[in-house]
Amino acid sequence: MGRALVKCYALIAIIWCCYTASGVWGGGEWIPMAALAVPTLVFFVSSFVVCQLPLHDCMVECKRAVLLELDDLLERLTPTSPIDLSQERQRQIDFCVAEMKRVNKWPEWPFSTGNLSGVVGVSVGAITPQIIQIVLIIFKNSRSGSA
Repeated sequence: MGRALVKCYALIAIIWCCYTASGVWGGGEWIPMAALAVPTLVFFVSSFVVCQLPLHDCMVECKRAVLLELDDLLERLTPTSPIDLSQERQRQIDFCVAEMKRVNKWPEWPFSTGNLSGVVGVSVGAITPQIIQIVLIIFKNSRSGSA
């Protein structure tokens, strides 16, 4: 899921980059460029996380339900006396404990840190024209001020 969203964000970022590139090469001051670049970066990254909150909630609820089910099964399998512990029951208990450990490792977010860093990279790429324009304006102003 996270990889698909990163690909969608990459396409959106490319389109945004082309759109904003057409507007920034006319010259101007760095403050309007920063006013265009910073909210874009914040929007891209925050919207990536916010749109996945409902899926995160479902993933947490599913993990919780499976763990509760396994806990209930483990409770039923646990013998009340040492005599009730057969080799078959011990094998079932071991399987249940191993399954609980496996389920406990399930992710709770539909994206990894790699996906999130990809979105940050794509978002920075989307505002590259504004960043370049800001750097050029600051460089131009610093050279004209020192001359």
